[in-house]
Amino acid sequence: MEVINILIGALGLIAMLALWWIDRSRRIQVKRITTQKDPDLTKVLELYGRLFPPDLGNYTMADMEALLVDEFGKEQRRHVPETHFVLAGKLHGDVVSFLFCHYYPNRRKAIVSYMGSDKDAKEARGRAVDSLVRRLVRHLTDQSPPCTLLLFECDRPIPGLDPAEQREREARPFLFKRTAKDLGYRSFQLPVDFHQPKLNLETPEYGAPLVLVTILMGTPMTAAIEDEEALTAATLDFLLFDAYGDYYSPDDPRHEEYQAYLREQRARYLARVS
Repeated sequence: MEVINILIGALGLIAMLALWWIDRSRRIQVKRITTQKDPDLTKVLELYGRLFPPDLGNYTMADMEALLVDEFGKEQRRHVPETHFVLAGKLHGDVVSFLFCHYYPNRRKAIVSYMGSDKDAKEARGRAVDSLVRRLVRHLTDQSPPCTLLLFECDRPIPGLDPAEQREREARPFLFKRTAKDLGYRSFQLPVDFHQPKLNLETPEYGAPLVLVTILMGTPMTAAIEDEEALTAATLDFLLFDAYGDYYSPDDPRHEEYQAYLREQRARYLARVS
């Protein structure tokens, strides 16, 4: 009987290990890419190029690669201090998702600029984005000073879209809010009819319509937002003057016209909130 019990216990342990291995093999493994030498960077950029073609106003693959430390150990710098995060989601050794994020320590705020997953990797659907955001939050809380707000720009649903695309746009803000709740943080959707600002004064007046969703890191999910208007104003300041305006130093007289354009945009949005 004792031998039988030992065998039953051993078989149970083997079954548990097998289930653990199967579960582990199905998990999205997330890694941070920090240099242009990383072997997974090429796969990330290829996937980015398929999902965000440059002819639709997106940055080129070379632009995104330039965010990382190059072969000489140098990093691209702008007038606003920022730290770039490039995360790759891998399943069975293949890159199936990616995320680009930019942290501005002076504001203690971060923005996700691009994020996507391989639509052909059906096994990764529903998990790829969530895994990336969770890892990103861990990185941002480890920064000095730690990040207090993470901003997502979500394409707004508009009439006439393909039904599948429309459903995806409708679901994306709720995904980020759910992730915030799972992590114990408060989320906040800005009450503004936001459009992507022009990146230079020669481009059309209004870009893509966006929904702005934030994860308030460090703010418990149950905490009340005391002043939503002030939070909206601070988030717009960050988005317009840092995230979009980081190419255009306010101390450079050549950029005064563009800075004036950003100030006009800020005033227009806040006038509709108050």
